Amino acid sequence: MTRKDLNGANSTGTEAHFTGVAALLTPGVMRALTAATVAVGTNALSVMAQARGRAWERACGEHALACHAAAIAPAWTWFLLEQQRIERPRTNPQGGWLSILGGTLTIIGNCLLVAGFRRVGPGALVNADLFSDYPREWQSGGVYAPVADPISLGYGLALAGRAVRLRSGGTLVVAAWLSALLLAVEAPVERWAHPRARSSSHVRS
Repeated sequence: MTRKDLNGANSTGTEAHFTGVAALLTPGVMRALTAATVAVGTNALSVMAQARGRAWERACGEHALACHAAAIAPAWTWFLLEQQRIERPRTNPQGGWLSILGGTLTIIGNCLLVAGFRRVGPGALVNADLFSDYPREWQSGGVYAPVADPISLGYGLALAGRAVRLRSGGTLVVAAWLSALLLAVEAPVERWAHPRARSSSHVRS
């Protein structure tokens, strides 16, 4: 086989690889990725506005948390709808090791979610623990000892498990992207913004 033949074979293999990756980025997947980015970005900006200058407290008074929840709800609703619309294989084979793996990831993810919410309370679903009148302390024990952000990680693993069970590569891409955003953007912002993890100026008087 000539050098030209080898180069041609390598080129074809590389092109096939990138074609396979690109095939996952369907319009539906791209919309879900965009929605996830907007949702996490909106959430982080809203939390930062409250933490830095108590913007929601100044604007809405005692209804600050409700205003924050109303601000982030549309973006998260959009993401949930878009990830449900991602194209999936026409056939969904049952059984096999992929179903076991997907189920295991889903169980682990849900366990992390339950454990996380048990520590910080259900209000953390809308970041209630980041508002100055919320009584809970910053968590560092329990499930938060080995896992810095079990709720964010739980979301990602649960969605990844669903993707594996459905044999949906697009959903798996979205799960990975959501996990990266939550752990790299949202989690550090929440740690910075928590009224008991910051300076005493943000501790409830």
